[in-house]
Amino acid sequence: MFKSRINSLYINVGKFGFSHRPNCLSRPINLCGRHYSIESQDDTQAKVLDFADLSKAIETKIKIKRKPKANTKALEPVRPTNMTMPTNYDFLEVPSLVKGASDKRLLKICSYNVFSLRASTRKGLLGYLQAEDPAILCLQETKLQKPPPENDPFSYEKYPYQHWWCSTARKGYSGTAILSKVKPLACFTGFVQDQTLDNEGRVITLEFENFFLVNVYAPFVGMELARLEYRMKWESDVRLHLNTLERRGKPIVYAGDLNVAHHVLDLANGKKLQGTAGFTIEERECFQQLLDGDGMPRVDVDRYFHPNEAKRYTAYSFNPRFREKCLGWRLDYFVVSQALMSKVYGSAIRFECFGASDHLPLVLWLEQ
Repeated sequence: MFKSRINSLYINVGKFGFSHRPNCLSRPINLCGRHYSIESQDDTQAKVLDFADLSKAIETKIKIKRKPKANTKALEPVRPTNMTMPTNYDFLEVPSLVKGASDKRLLKICSYNVFSLRASTRKGLLGYLQAEDPAILCLQETKLQKPPPENDPFSYEKYPYQHWWCSTARKGYSGTAILSKVKPLACFTGFVQDQTLDNEGRVITLEFENFFLVNVYAPFVGMELARLEYRMKWESDVRLHLNTLERRGKPIVYAGDLNVAHHVLDLANGKKLQGTAGFTIEERECFQQLLDGDGMPRVDVDRYFHPNEAKRYTAYSFNPRFREKCLGWRLDYFVVSQALMSKVYGSAIRFECFGASDHLPLVLWLEQ
């Protein structure tokens, strides 16, 4: 008699026991795993019934109504779909912790894979950077053979401390840079344990008074995973580099395009893409080892502030369909020593700033 499509039915309670509850007209019950409410047609009482024999439940004063199922699925955020850089940046906001720290001296650090510095400047990069105005700018995939001419495209008046590291292995490939308004104590390129290990311009480090800033562009393993073995060796070298710096007594800020999605939440269709480039077990385990540290754990800052939020992607295809359907990857990170987290006041992914590159810029606010 009872079918799931029935929205209401009347129950005969002649042979069942019940209890009276004055001034209570309805209460929820569970019937066959489904949630309902009992509404009494008697204004003075509600009845709680034992539904042991539904086959005899007919024509009565008590009506059962199915309660609508609660929507337990978390609301997913809606992301911008623009394919070109904005012309107005009034939307740029700062996290609430940053707003509440007006008495602190905060350092704004921006990390951005520009996917060719020359191409991105033609597509609106400089307009964004003028609006964002970071104190320190970390660039990846500049694709430069040598440092650019003075004041082109970045003024030495604005960024007096510019450090470029270019690939010597291939022309128009890889490359990193750090531009700073704050004078660093030291700068070194490549791995601290052996500079010759990095001839692709992937790692550049600045030492400041209270921390080391390491900017990296991690190797892509290739669609056929041809460079996976090389990537594993590179990851080992990076961990040794970071461990060596931390043993010198200062925490690290590790920034850049790490070319790995850590969890299923960090890319669209993650369950289907397991084992593909950027989401292999080996790459993900290496990133976890980096977070675990060598007795000195580190924190993925974005996930610290947004542990369960979906669609926090930092990279998309230039195919408009991918932006429209929010099919992206979270490949870009700020990772900091756990000991430094008390100085971190916020981070942001600039979701609207797509078009100058196939990546989005990230921002970190750090107390000096």
